Amino acid sequence: MEDLSRKLRTFAIEIASSFHGVKEATGHNDGKQIEEFQEHQAWLKGLPWCSCFVSYCFLKAAGKLKIERPFPQIAAVDNLKAYAKHKGWYHDNVSFIPQAGDIFVHIGKTADQSHTGFVKDFIDGKIITMEGNISNKVSSRKFLKTDAYITGFIRVMT
Repeated sequence: MEDLSRKLRTFAIEIASSFHGVKEATGHNDGKQIEEFQEHQAWLKGLPWCSCFVSYCFLKAAGKLKIERPFPQIAAVDNLKAYAKHKGWYHDNVSFIPQAGDIFVHIGKTADQSHTGFVKDFIDGKIITMEGNISNKVSSRKFLKTDAYITGFIRVMT
């Protein structure tokens, strides 16, 4: 099961990375590709899409492996964290060592300040990310693992 889970996470981050540079059409959480990440659900149109991006990449990775999607599309970061806690996948950012394909979580003071994305790599205490909805596009950043911005991680399992 761990081997399949690792493959799933690897495919998910590869898929996420393939979208690096994809931008919103007008800077208002919109555009053809953004709507694809939101799985064409009208109620999501115009809303922040970081969690939808993560869900979409796992959907496509599961399809590549011909397995069931590991979790439903989840549009809110708080709900993604709650779902992961329920499944036993959530880990606080204390002693957890992230791997490529894990999901990082930032819970802000309000829901619209929360954010999520992928761990692309973890090297020398630095997390390299691949995220949707950063400056209106899919992009990568670096954080120290000790940065207060990262509040936890999700390791999706099959």
